[in-house]
Amino acid sequence: MDSTISRSFSLLVAACAALFMAAAARDSAFAVHMLIFAGAGILAAFATALKLDPQYAPAHAQRGMIYLATGDNDRARTDFRDALSSEPTNEIATAGLSRLDGSQ
Repeated sequence: MDSTISRSFSLLVAACAALFMAAAARDSAFAVHMLIFAGAGILAAFATALKLDPQYAPAHAQRGMIYLATGDNDRARTDFRDALSSEPTNEIATAGLSRLDGSQ
């Protein structure tokens, strides 16, 4: 992936993560509402990033967190595993899988 595009997607991933975490810290119901309202656009941005670079672990990990937050555990697990296959030390994917494994 071109370094400018890579940097842009890194910033996008960081912004989405910060927005979600801020909303979740404020109120989990607000976070879910925010995901319903903005989720399609955020998921589309991650899909674009992953079309450009299917191995881009941060996009897989953050998209997995969105799926986890909205109850789509199968998609979340797939994204977390994909993130870890590209980046075995990805903390977000590791935490997401731990949350999924703890809920079974």
